[in-house]
Amino acid sequence: MKCAAAGILVVLAGCATAKRESVASGVAATPVGHATVVATQEAVLARADSAWRAGSYPLATVLYETAIANDASTSVALFRLATLRSWDNRLDESVRLFRRYVALEPRDADGSVALARVLAWSGKYSPALAIYDSVITRGKVVREAVMGRAETLAWSGRLDQALTEYKRWITDHPTDREASLEYARALSWNGQLDESERIYTSLAGTGDIGAQKGLARIAAWRGELRRSTRAWRQIVDFHPTDAEALTGLAQVLSWQGRQSEAKTMLGRALNANPDYGDARALLRWVDAELRPSVTIASIGTNDSDHNKTTTSFLEYAKLAGWNTTLGSRYTNRRASVAGIDARADALDVFSLWHPGTWQLRADAGVSRHWATLVVSPARPRTISNAALHASGSLGRVLTVGAGASRAPFDETALLIANGIVSSEYSGEAEFALPKRFALAGEASHARLTRGVRDNSRNAFASTLRWAPSRRWSLAVGARQFGYDTTSSDGYFAPRKYVLTEASGRGRVGQELGWNADADVGIGRQRIKFFGFNAGSRLAERFALSAGYRFDPAREIRLSGGYANVAAPGQTGGSEYSSYSFALRARMGF
Repeated sequence: MKCAAAGILVVLAGCATAKRESVASGVAATPVGHATVVATQEAVLARADSAWRAGSYPLATVLYETAIANDASTSVALFRLATLRSWDNRLDESVRLFRRYVALEPRDADGSVALARVLAWSGKYSPALAIYDSVITRGKVVREAVMGRAETLAWSGRLDQALTEYKRWITDHPTDREASLEYARALSWNGQLDESERIYTSLAGTGDIGAQKGLARIAAWRGELRRSTRAWRQIVDFHPTDAEALTGLAQVLSWQGRQSEAKTMLGRALNANPDYGDARALLRWVDAELRPSVTIASIGTNDSDHNKTTTSFLEYAKLAGWNTTLGSRYTNRRASVAGIDARADALDVFSLWHPGTWQLRADAGVSRHWATLVVSPARPRTISNAALHASGSLGRVLTVGAGASRAPFDETALLIANGIVSSEYSGEAEFALPKRFALAGEASHARLTRGVRDNSRNAFASTLRWAPSRRWSLAVGARQFGYDTTSSDGYFAPRKYVLTEASGRGRVGQELGWNADADVGIGRQRIKFFGFNAGSRLAERFALSAGYRFDPAREIRLSGGYANVAAPGQTGGSEYSSYSFALRARMGF
């Protein structure tokens, strides 16, 4: 500031000398005040441009703001301040500034492209595409406009159109490496991981760091988190201050439950580039995972058998060492039907461990039952429970899991009164198929004891799901189960039950703020009881959920659902339906 003041004094002195000389020669002179303003504006712009070139963006921001306050028509200051606002994620301000710039410089296609880019970042895809089309029609900065248009199409979910745009450009410009990288990225978003990986591999062979990063991302999206971790670490070893690579490594570590290591990488990324938005955004989520949390929920259910159940639980979880989460949960269930009241209280402790790409969970606890219905012979009211489950990836396309559990079967008042215990073994597998398809299957065997008679249940299910977008998917599937014998203990025990169904899932909203999701299915169920066949009928279900996430550690969610599908606790025949409502809140400390 002292240098700027000295410079202004020199200018003023020069202006005064010029005025005296002009008067002496009889020539009209420029007013001193106007010359001072012009000189001051030029000095401010010179310092702002110097700060911009030096990467001192906070100082450049202040100086460009000053320049615009002095003269609102300073186009260079408008353009660069708009750019800085977009980097700070102040997108609405950036759009307003770019619009002012375009109004001042309508022939500068770079301004129009910049405006379209920020509109796309804001999620305003239609106006962004319209501006890109206008620039392309005028034949100005065609490459930037074509690439921006293709990227916006991809962001808006119109991936097929985006891929067509990229492919057309690369066919005409085969040496455009940056366009090839963007094309490979769009292919990966479209689930075409093999083709994307081929392009990245070809470019990475020449030492292209962008392609190396693409390969690391694809490995993570395939579920190969260890391979992705190695790839990111190799990049970081050669580029230790690359904020994008450090953030990519942190993301993969976070997915493995290694939050402390992820936070260390993010600290390095922000030291290298304090303004890197992706690192700051991820750090908020990592910090939320590192803090202890409490979850409170209440779920109410009614059905056509007149069962009324209210379940509430309180859960505490805390991240421990060795990528392990420890926690405890208290559950209270109150149920009634036909004048019978019952209550079940349970206390459990659990541990969740993330060794690499695998996840292991162990639970142990005890339940206490009470009911107004007296059952003879008397059943134990205190029931121990335990569970163990492991899941993880085997190679690129296969994910498997297996588990065993022992727990009370206490869905309804009758089940609580009868003290049924279920011991179950289960396994599941999922294959990732081309074109964003996935085939999943599961099987289980359960043994039900402590009732009037022991019983066994075998269950199988399979689903073929297509997920063209991260926000929605469609599926077809079937599930069936059957018991060895009938039951009078208050649970649904057909000889064979089969449900075939088509379903869809969808989600709207962002990670923070308001969001909602839905799951809808319609199909046909067939029930065969012991001694007779109940035939088949239409079966439908839907579930809706809406919530607000204040920050990564605090959220509240309301959900509801209806199902015209057989359920474990029903006691009637084939006609059965139920509905439920739930309120859930989570708070991190």
